[in-house]
Amino acid sequence: MSTQQPLWVAVEGPAGAGKTYLSRLLARQYGAQCVLVDEICNYGPDTLEGQVVSALAAGGDLFLRTGHPVAETLALLALKARAWSAMHPGPGTRLVLEDRGPATVAACQAAVLHPSGTRADLLGTARMILAAAAWSRPLPGLNLLITDEPAACEQRFTARTGHPVTAGMRAMTQQALAAYEMLAQDDPARWTVISRAGQGTDQVLAAMTAACDLAAREPEQSRA
Repeated sequence: MSTQQPLWVAVEGPAGAGKTYLSRLLARQYGAQCVLVDEICNYGPDTLEGQVVSALAAGGDLFLRTGHPVAETLALLALKARAWSAMHPGPGTRLVLEDRGPATVAACQAAVLHPSGTRADLLGTARMILAAAAWSRPLPGLNLLITDEPAACEQRFTARTGHPVTAGMRAMTQQALAAYEMLAQDDPARWTVISRAGQGTDQVLAAMTAACDLAAREPEQSRA
């Protein structure tokens, strides 16, 4: 890995895929060479991130839907820009690992805006949101899209939140996953898709490590 410019990696995927769990394992594996950027929903109430998330979740929606999707999108993009601007990695940092990056906003908000939209609707909107994100921060050099069987994702989601998955939540998750997959197909140089289905944690972690190491060895211009 280059010691001059850390590789910025975002861990993406549908609700319940295990992104936070795997991100923390990967960060622990790289040790002092990695800086972990926590997911915005994990910030405390005394932080700006926590206060914005609390405001978006005030209506009780676990997916932060307020009925004002454009305002939600702008608020979430602002938090993603803030995460990048607040990061000042030291000289020994080789990897910045972001638990849910700008593509989360793009995929999930595209699903909110097009709950029954076509694939073209989803991809077009997700592209526009990513382009908006790029006005205020660089996009990650690599996105790791973590997927799993829907039943496994729902089981993890329910265990974490204490809420059963409703039909509406399931439909939105499916739309968001479709948007993620199309973004990955749209820009394969920046995306690696890793399925947890049939694989143990060690295997998934090894695949994530291999993707990060490969991306970090590539010339910077290949990710520009």
